[in-house]
Amino acid sequence: MKISKEEITYKFFGIDPVEFYSGKFAGWPGAPDYLSIPKNRYDIEYDRARFLVSNIVGNCVLDIGCGSAPYGNTIRGNVPVKEIYGVDLDSVCVEHARASYDFVSIFDLNSKLPFADNFFDCVFSMDVFGHIEFRHKDHLLGEINRVTKRGGRQVHGIECGVIDYYSASPLNPGCPITNYVLQEGHVGIEDAFDLRSRWMRFFDDVVIENAFVWPLKPFASIKNISMPSELRGILASYDQAQIDAIQVVLGFLQGECREQIKKTDPELLFPDEDRPLTKHSGFVYLTATKA
Repeated sequence: MKISKEEITYKFFGIDPVEFYSGKFAGWPGAPDYLSIPKNRYDIEYDRARFLVSNIVGNCVLDIGCGSAPYGNTIRGNVPVKEIYGVDLDSVCVEHARASYDFVSIFDLNSKLPFADNFFDCVFSMDVFGHIEFRHKDHLLGEINRVTKRGGRQVHGIECGVIDYYSASPLNPGCPITNYVLQEGHVGIEDAFDLRSRWMRFFDDVVIENAFVWPLKPFASIKNISMPSELRGILASYDQAQIDAIQVVLGFLQGECREQIKKTDPELLFPDEDRPLTKHSGFVYLTATKA
């Protein structure tokens, strides 16, 4: 029998989210300003950092699913914010984030945000909403809306695409969908059109733009379920320096292609059913405002 979207949960895949995420995204405390390091200029992550600092506004901002606050000092070094707050499920990450943020709290993203109504000028996130179960997405968006001031801004980098969760077989160790979820924790990937529809129920001026010109997953993590096994094997044989070089080349090509498209036909960067080339990029940038 076919499962419903609401049944696609961590439990369905046999995952305890607290255990799964414990230390999984814990970087180093007080990560430096990413944009200030020359060698990062062509790294894929550079564009994500640039997107955040180009769009975050206001004095008081909130990082949803903050991890170890990898963008904390990047934001402080490039945006005139006064206070940065963060929430995350993982206690290890929360401890690390305290080195960069003014206030950080452990938070189950399915519960109530520990802040007053209309508290933040801006709420942002990066690589978070793909980890939120479908059944809890609307609740979280409602909470984000509640704590955002009127006229406040939303700035989010969101994993997106088409994942056939309905064909997943959690008890089958060879199931590619199950393996993908067990590796990444992405139980809530939806395409750009569903994303837009969902966010428009809570915010105004919703704009979604493809972050990358073509579907891409950084080669530093070679778990892409669509990657041919032969290519995956070749990449697995590379050392870290070779992988870093690949990342730089990809970042350069993505940036060059994106800038050319912006100059010639910028609408190509916006997801559309009639433009299959950029219909599903795997990652989008979303901005919105609270009326």
